[in-house]
Amino acid sequence: MALAPKSDERSTVPPIGSARTFRWKTVLALIVMTVATLYEFMPVWGVLFLYWAWMNIKNKDTFLVERIQRSENPVLYWLIVAGWVVLAVLTFFPAYW
Repeated sequence: MALAPKSDERSTVPPIGSARTFRWKTVLALIVMTVATLYEFMPVWGVLFLYWAWMNIKNKDTFLVERIQRSENPVLYWLIVAGWVVLAVLTFFPAYW
């Protein structure tokens, strides 16, 4: 026979859609990316590429198909980060590509 949990034994996981699980920055980024793509405003992508490069450097890992940590694969890590920076530059100067 199962006993009902005591009040202090309840799960602390918030329900789906609650305020604690809502990622407003991610939703905003998706909206901005969609609008930028519809209006062909590519500098927004450049800003995102620079942001991703900065966060990769700050966190010492990156993700391109799989997680790459700087400590484990430094050459591959820096190639991917450099790729984000090159893509950012290209979106700011589309006449050169």
